[in-house]
Amino acid sequence: MSENGKPGLKSAYELAMERMAGKTGAGAPLSNGQKARIAEIENIAKARVAELEILFARKKAQASSDADALAVIHREFSEQVAAIRGRADAEKDAVRQEH
Repeated sequence: MSENGKPGLKSAYELAMERMAGKTGAGAPLSNGQKARIAEIENIAKARVAELEILFARKKAQASSDADALAVIHREFSEQVAAIRGRADAEKDAVRQEH
């Protein structure tokens, strides 16, 4: 049945959304325990990013006159933040997949 409630062909968008929901487990309600674990994962990730911000603020202050060093520091910071967020997203996905 298509999005408008009438039987018939589905749009590519509708088909893609159904496939995505099947892969990610979307649509299944989360238990209170799962919600709590996801919130904890998010809080830990935010704390780790905050720690990095403090650490890299010091590094930036020390290298404030060297543009090349600042560029390296910014790149390292971005990579580490992306890694933290990637791990957190993977952990949250694992929690969502639990039954």
